[in-house]
Amino acid sequence: MEWKTVTSTERDIESHIRIKERVACDHLFNVQALYDIRLKDIVIFTVVYILLARFSQSFAIAPSHVSPIWIPSGVLFALALKYGVRVWPGVFVGVLFNNIWTYSSSTALIDSLIAGVFNGIGDVFSIIGSAALIYHLTKTNNPLHRKLHFAIFVAVGVILGPLISALFGVLGLSVFDFIGYKDLINMFFTWWVGDAVGVLVFTPLLISWFNPEQIHHNHSALVFFIIALPASLATAAIFDLIIMPIELMFLSTIMLPMLLVTMVHYGQRILFTIQLIVLAIAVTATSQNLGPFAVGDSNLSLIQLQWFVAIFSCSIFGLAVVTYENQNAKEVIFEKMKELEKLYRTDNLTGVANRHLITEFINREFSRMARTNLHFGVILIDLDNFKLVNDKFGHNVGDQVLIQMCEAIQLQIRTNDLLGRWGGEEFIVICDNIDRDGLMHVAEKIRIMIENSTFEQYLSLTISLGITLADQNDTINTLTKRADDGLYTSKRNGKNCSTYVDGSHSDLSTTTK
Repeated sequence: MEWKTVTSTERDIESHIRIKERVACDHLFNVQALYDIRLKDIVIFTVVYILLARFSQSFAIAPSHVSPIWIPSGVLFALALKYGVRVWPGVFVGVLFNNIWTYSSSTALIDSLIAGVFNGIGDVFSIIGSAALIYHLTKTNNPLHRKLHFAIFVAVGVILGPLISALFGVLGLSVFDFIGYKDLINMFFTWWVGDAVGVLVFTPLLISWFNPEQIHHNHSALVFFIIALPASLATAAIFDLIIMPIELMFLSTIMLPMLLVTMVHYGQRILFTIQLIVLAIAVTATSQNLGPFAVGDSNLSLIQLQWFVAIFSCSIFGLAVVTYENQNAKEVIFEKMKELEKLYRTDNLTGVANRHLITEFINREFSRMARTNLHFGVILIDLDNFKLVNDKFGHNVGDQVLIQMCEAIQLQIRTNDLLGRWGGEEFIVICDNIDRDGLMHVAEKIRIMIENSTFEQYLSLTISLGITLADQNDTINTLTKRADDGLYTSKRNGKNCSTYVDGSHSDLSTTTK
């Protein structure tokens, strides 16, 4: 058989990180994607929008029915980043249905329908257009990674998109007299900030769960509970939902820096989930006229709550970017450590174990043998007449021969055995948990396979082997010295043969073809 060279290059770590960040989702925002929309997509996204809209409507401000936190904007925006333009029919139909549900009456069905069309167009531009623009500017559908991506996300997704939605929505309602002109400005800002808050809270949360954490941490669920409990209690106490002793309030304050550090260490999922819990408590309390924003005027209370949520969410988003950069730095360090470990423990040319790893492996085998009394064996291999190959064909061909020979030997040994480069054209195989007959069988299998193989430049080569079995009194030096003696005997006996040497050197068994 003929062994072909399989070359590989070490990946550049920084390039790898950039490639991993750039999600292959160009197809989600091109014209072709418009033809991939299925009825199932429309139904699912429409139902999601309607259910979230009805829930958000429970916080709406009468008489305009504008919610201070519009959950559908954040959830559908995250879905648009993940699924692209497939989301737009669901957004439009969902907005239209919710608009009719909220504003229609026996005499205003047509008006609410037309106003809903305005609102639907605005939300499609707001959600789908913003998602496409963010991907165009950042080349990723996950804007949680870099400070620049965060700035683009805020500018496009939090400011520009909700602004478009508010303009279209308020315009449609005002044209058909669903709101009076005196309420126009107030409703516009409430709508704008409500959509923006929805994006700030729910889009990062869903994106963090759509994408796996860079670094997996053990006991994440336990850490989440440890963080969530004091954060929830402290928030509930601040917003007058519960009464906490002053000592516990003081303890919660002291723990806050530690909780923030822990959240940064454990990743964005925990960070954004804790954010949602805290804000849910704040919204619940304010809706019950409790907490620092309960000022008597419900409209003013909800507006203050909006700004609190917006500022708090921006702060959490900043921590999320720091969290990613922290994990990104750790990942680069881990990759560099793996690269250095590979350079330290493997042969640069052939990729098999080098002397360092061989020594570690043999020492582990000695320790295991002392515990279990199960022996291990060593096979020392040397290419016959390899100098002639280098002299006639050059060192490049010689290097390829060594690589191909290692690939061939790897196929003949067990996964728990080790192949290493002992030096030059000498290689060593360490066989775990084996007896003399088994060791000689492995050696002969390797020798015959090499003899019957064709290498670089259609070369036919042979090898000589020295074989020995470890005993309790051996050291690395005595063990490898015996194998080397066996190899020397094989060379003297005409090469292309295997010689077994026992611990006393009294038994030298040579097998030739």
